[in-house]
Amino acid sequence: MSEQPTAEDLGGLLRRYLDGEVSVGELVAEFERLTFKLDGLTRAQEVALAGLVNELETIRFTLPEEGMPAAAGEVFSRAFAVVRGDSGG
Repeated sequence: MSEQPTAEDLGGLLRRYLDGEVSVGELVAEFERLTFKLDGLTRAQEVALAGLVNELETIRFTLPEEGMPAAAGEVFSRAFAVVRGDSGG
């Protein structure tokens, strides 16, 4: 039986990034992998999470390094809302 990722796994990933344990590139790749494997999402939630993956990529390539943590935190806050179903999707 394989273990399914949860919103808590997303939180752990953000913590690891903020603690300097993973790079922003690793953050984006792992975020995408985790969101792809989340079960029980509606199509609207899946689409919303895919958009957030794209936002993280944009952050990665356009913001100065010092602006990335706050921007990534905002994206993760929205991801948590999507997973909880708080986004209206």
